[in-house]
Amino acid sequence: MKELDQIDIIILEALIDDSRTSPTNLAKKIGKSEATVRNRIKKLVDVGIIENFGLEINAKLIGYKIVAYVGADLADPESVSDTHRYLKKLLKKELKTNIRIPKIYLTHGDHDILIEIWAKDLDCFNDFISENIESNPNFSKICPAIIVEKL
Repeated sequence: MKELDQIDIIILEALIDDSRTSPTNLAKKIGKSEATVRNRIKKLVDVGIIENFGLEINAKLIGYKIVAYVGADLADPESVSDTHRYLKKLLKKELKTNIRIPKIYLTHGDHDILIEIWAKDLDCFNDFISENIESNPNFSKICPAIIVEKL
């Protein structure tokens, strides 16, 4: 693991706040050259601390009225690889535009898997859950949580 110094931390905090912050502006903020900032960012990427310069989309503004996280428990912990393949197929499958699955996480805690789901409306969400999650014997329990407001 790379040891972070104060400059790395300032750069990371600035990029967390706004990933579009330019190296020029970062350089001014920390009193270093633009080349130094670019090199630092490259090293943070190379060692895997920065995985991507992501995009955060407001799903509701593009027509997805339901944003939910679904916790799912596996019926058999040994089925994790089969379930993983199934979920990856769902991600790759050209789903009707009524549903999007931006992220799936394997977790430790209350649930084995956490699935982020965007749906055009509650009926689409319920149909998707029924047809793709509840009907799958690899899942023993599902716990949907519909997001009401992002804070």
